[in-house]
Formats: sequence, structure tokens, C-alpha cells
Amino acid sequence: MSNYAQYEYLDISVSDPQLRRDDKGEYTVYKVHFDTTFEEYKIKTKDVYRRYSQFVELKRQLEIRFEEKKDKMAKFGTIPPLPGDTIFSLFGRGRFDPAFVDDRCKKLDAWIKAICAHNMLRFEKVFISFLEQDNWEATSW
Repeated sequence: MSNYAQYEYLDISVSDPQLRRDDKGEYTVYKVHFDTTFEEYKIKTKDVYRRYSQFVELKRQLEIRFEEKKDKMAKFGTIPPLPGDTIFSLFGRGRFDPAFVDDRCKKLDAWIKAICAHNMLRFEKVFISFLEQDNWEATSW
């Protein structure tokens, strides 16, 4: 038996944007991959696909929890802003432009890594459910 404590970690990435289509039209999803040793997570490694709107909803839910616990949370930093929509992304097919999609993917990756670095947000139930559930909705956790 080792005398060393096990290093706990949460590695996460956003990558592999994909164009999908349903009866409402086209949309982009991003692969979110995580790998963790934290006991708060029931699933230790998984890939899920998320739309930008789901990242927006996750941020909204985290802000609610941050406000509820602001005395504890504030010492660990704030919730970073998400990459926003642009005029280019709001109209026509601009939001499907490969350069725009790749840039948004990189910014979402940086955003979710910042959430993981927050010592409290990474353990919020809504964040864990965002990573663990295949068909995540903000009310599903």
C-alpha cells in the first residue's frame, strides 16, 4: 500500500463540432468529454454532445446557484462569460461557417475548463448532470 494520497482530478474538453439536423432544422453540437476521479461523480468518463443553447442554460443555472451561495462561492472567483452570439451567427448560415464554429468550440472549451477550475462550481449537481446525462435539460437533474 502506498503512503501517497491519490491525486483527484477532473479533465474536460469541448471538441469535435458536428452539424446535425432534426425536424426543426440544422444545429451544431459539440462533444464534451470528461474524465474524473472525484467521488461526487457517479460516472468517471464519458462523452456527451451539447448545443450552444445548453451551455447558455447551464451558465444561467450556475449563476442561480452562485447567487444562492455567494458568500461561499465568491472567494473562489466568478462565473466567466460564455462566448456570445455575433451578428454573423444570428442571421443566415453564418453560425455554420467552419471558422465561426471552430472559434466557438475553442471558447467553449476554455469556458468549461474555467468552471472545472472553480472549487465549488465543479461539484454543483446541475454541472455534474450536464456532464453525465445523455439528454440533459436544466430540469433533469
